[in-house]
Amino acid sequence: MNDHDTNPGQPPSNGAPPPQGTASPGAREVSVLDLLLVLARSRFFIVGTMVVFGCLGGLYAASTSETYTAEATVIREGQDASGAVGESALRRLGVGGGNAGGGGLGPGSYPQILKTREVRLAVARDTFSFPEVDEPMTYIEYANRPTEISWLGALLDYTVWLPWTLRDALTGTPVEKDEATVYPTPEEERAMRAVKGKVETKIEGRFMVISTTTRAPELSAELTKSFIRHLTDRVQDLRTRRTERNLEFVKEKYREAKKKLRAAEERLASFIDRNQNIRSAELRNQRNRLDRRVQQQLKLYNDWQSQLTQAEIELQRSEPVVTTVEAPVPPSDPSGPGTKLLLIVSLIFGLFLGVAGAFMRAFFQHAADESDEEVQAKVEELKRSSVPERLRRLKLSRQNE
Repeated sequence: MNDHDTNPGQPPSNGAPPPQGTASPGAREVSVLDLLLVLARSRFFIVGTMVVFGCLGGLYAASTSETYTAEATVIREGQDASGAVGESALRRLGVGGGNAGGGGLGPGSYPQILKTREVRLAVARDTFSFPEVDEPMTYIEYANRPTEISWLGALLDYTVWLPWTLRDALTGTPVEKDEATVYPTPEEERAMRAVKGKVETKIEGRFMVISTTTRAPELSAELTKSFIRHLTDRVQDLRTRRTERNLEFVKEKYREAKKKLRAAEERLASFIDRNQNIRSAELRNQRNRLDRRVQQQLKLYNDWQSQLTQAEIELQRSEPVVTTVEAPVPPSDPSGPGTKLLLIVSLIFGLFLGVAGAFMRAFFQHAADESDEEVQAKVEELKRSSVPERLRRLKLSRQNE
């Protein structure tokens, strides 16, 4: 019998790899029947996984209440034409104009202003009707009301809010605060954090959509109205402060221009009194320079007088800074995924996880049943298929050297 006569099921005696296109020793093709057999053998495992995740999804859907989102669309009013003209006129005078008045407040800053401390505190101090309580109360009272899990509030009072808890314990009474406070109490801070997480904004050109999400449709609509109202008040207050600063700036410049005009006129009058009959060319030039100085100061005086009148009118003018296009109404349908959708997603996720687990278990069981020679042959085949032929030849040539 020749050396080349080998058994059909045995590998070559020289250890050479099998020809390309032939299966490695111990390897076999996986058919659709094999996959279906794995699924059939693991049917109880797959169904059990689906039931477990379905129950978890159902429990989560039952533990979370439905939420309702109320939306309102408003127009963010920009700088009016008279104000823009006034600021450009001030810049032409070389004094900075709008910057002096504290500009920079435009429609693009409205989403940030909506979530500022002042607006959130004003909303938290408003009174609303909550579904869990019988009588209306402020959001501060609602966020700090005693509940069944009051231990959580006590834990926060003696951990996160410990400095304020010690302050109230030492003073005996909470610190009195006015409406313009910038240092809220711990109760107010808790309410402000709660209302901040319920409001969202979306910009669509000059339009801004303000939406509020709560567990009650009427509460969502009332919260949205409160945010719009206090946003308008806050922007109006900031604009009024800017106009007042601009008015003080213009008044100061007007007084300076008036003083300089009077001084120039007095110098011109004094020159005319001293020189009644001017015949010298030098005196005529000096007279012309004084005349030009008076005319220049008179022009500045008239410009600042015009700006002063305009600033006074702008301070007394009351214009809407936020115009409501679509008022918020209590939504009829809940927002977010419903109970049925959560249950379907949980079952599908459990199905995929169960199928993946079944195939992984079958793979590890098959690998444990194989001999060391079969496993080594499959590893070698993986190396040959993953490493390019040129690199393997280069590696063998270097080993031979």
